Amino acid sequence: MDQKDTISSFIPLAKAAQGAEIDRLSQSHYNLSAEVLMEAAGALSTKEILFYLKEQQIDTTSSAVMILCGPGHNGGDGLV
Repeated sequence: MDQKDTISSFIPLAKAAQGAEIDRLSQSHYNLSAEVLMEAAGALSTKEILFYLKEQQIDTTSSAVMILCGPGHNGGDGLV
């Protein structure tokens, strides 16, 4: 799989405004803090990255993954 295949296989689940609304509703309806939501996003992202690496038969004991975080609210998810 080359870079083009990887990028083209990305399927956005929600637009930024939709994600913000999901966060807001999760916080108000289920009384979840922003920190809990960030921790969950970071943990699930890690799980998916490890699954992808295993699927591609990439040795995770000798590989590194770089997470780039921007200045927006989602940047915290990558820091977790």
